[in-house]
Amino acid sequence: MLRWTTLALLAGVMACADSQDDEKHGAIADADADADADADADADADADADVSDLTWHEDVQPLLDKHCVRCHNDGGLGVGDFEDMETVNVFAEFMLSRIDSGDMPPPVSDPSCNDYVGSEHLTMPVEARDIFANWIEQGMPEGDPEDAPEREPIEDELKDADLVLSIPTPYTPLFEDEANPGNEYRCFVIDPEIDESVYITALAPVVDQKSMVHHIVLFSKDVSQVPDHEAGPDGYDCIDAGMADGVNGMVAGWAPGALPVEFPEGYGMRIGPNDRLVMQLHYFQSGPEVVGLADQSGYSFRTTDEVDRSVVMYPLGTTNFNIPAGDESYSDGLEFQLPEFFNFDILAVFPHMHVLGSGYEMFADTEEDGRQCLVRADQYDFDNQQTYLFKEPVSVSGGDTLGFECTWNNGADNPDQFFDVPQDIGYGERTNEEMCFAFTLIAL
Repeated sequence: MLRWTTLALLAGVMACADSQDDEKHGAIADADADADADADADADADADADVSDLTWHEDVQPLLDKHCVRCHNDGGLGVGDFEDMETVNVFAEFMLSRIDSGDMPPPVSDPSCNDYVGSEHLTMPVEARDIFANWIEQGMPEGDPEDAPEREPIEDELKDADLVLSIPTPYTPLFEDEANPGNEYRCFVIDPEIDESVYITALAPVVDQKSMVHHIVLFSKDVSQVPDHEAGPDGYDCIDAGMADGVNGMVAGWAPGALPVEFPEGYGMRIGPNDRLVMQLHYFQSGPEVVGLADQSGYSFRTTDEVDRSVVMYPLGTTNFNIPAGDESYSDGLEFQLPEFFNFDILAVFPHMHVLGSGYEMFADTEEDGRQCLVRADQYDFDNQQTYLFKEPVSVSGGDTLGFECTWNNGADNPDQFFDVPQDIGYGERTNEEMCFAFTLIAL
């Protein structure tokens, strides 16, 4: 069904962009042949390991390094340091049960739908799960440290950043929201302090207290839209805001394990002297040791003065839905055909729902390639929201169709259910209401 409100928003985005070259550009620069070859080699290593003689050093530690330690490390957000064999020995059976339930690694978009940068770290193939299970069954032998392959840490920091912005002063979360115990959502307004417009070509968070920074959403506002009570150094409570306030100026979303977002060469997202970046930090009380900790996280950027293609964040989604009380698998969404004059590349997607969300799918149906899956998940974790940067852009043109569908579990048995007796749930900004958006990075 054609949604005119959606088309009007997209037309506004198109009209405000600089005039761009219509020529389509090629694959994302950072998905080069060497990276693909390395990923294939890693997958083969998982699949071809000798399951009859598995050891910690040779087989299991590399597996956990690849799929788990992004959160489960010394000082990390996850429980336990999975770089330590003795810790893993204690938790091994529980770890396997969480893997088999689909809760770990936390649910993300299925790479077989459309592969994205870093998917090998955010997902665990069946072959890797079987290696871990067989190692447990064999008594969790340690093996010889000399057999351990060279460890390759995940590069989660942006190289060669020329602009680094932090929240104004260190902030100590209070965790006082009775409706969301152990959680605090805090927004901070940051002045980029630039005299002329620049284009962001790559970005990544600079996380100060990794043990309690659960995720970050970054969006922009014109300085004229920032009220005085939001501009103070201590920020403001924003569980009610953030996403909706920045719906036309969202920049990025991050959760632990996500890699830096690097646009293809010649692509960039504009920020101007009157723009203010608003950082929504979700703090999580992961343990008693984080109480009283002060955090001063930020974001790093690589910028340039001009680009060939302008990148904008477009909020594809719907607010016109009602999730029936008790329905354990209710779906709704939107689908529309692009007018003839719309031509752009889809670089990345950030799917967003609230805690009742249980799955999503976004597709593009193009004249040239037919129906293509962009992002899809049969499970959704509000606490593990990611920006999926595609290894190759998806080109769409006038006459093509885009669609996005969300699925929710509003049943009484859902452990994330807010109400003792389920109620009909519609669109809203609070966590006990719902959303259905695919915040989509497009190149014009």
